[in-house]
Amino acid sequence: EVITYRVMTEAVPVAPNVLAVSGTHYTTGNTVTIPANSSFGEVTINIQNPGISSTVPTEVHLELVGNTNIKASSNYKKIAIRIAQN
Repeated sequence: EVITYRVMTEAVPVAPNVLAVSGTHYTTGNTVTIPANSSFGEVTINIQNPGISSTVPTEVHLELVGNTNIKASSNYKKIAIRIAQN
């Protein structure tokens, strides 16, 4: 199954972190493939700039959208990934 996800641009990062900017700090797609007979897929996030300091990391917030066959679980559809220099 190919599942759509989106980058949450209105998310609030954990202080003192800042929200990472697509194309500046990272790049990513908008779909993840879950292979047959599996419950998991892998999202690729390419880090381009980890930020100015490991004391102020950036965060990428993702939300699963789903597809016509599979809906994203309300309890498990969001994740935050922290990008830091260390």
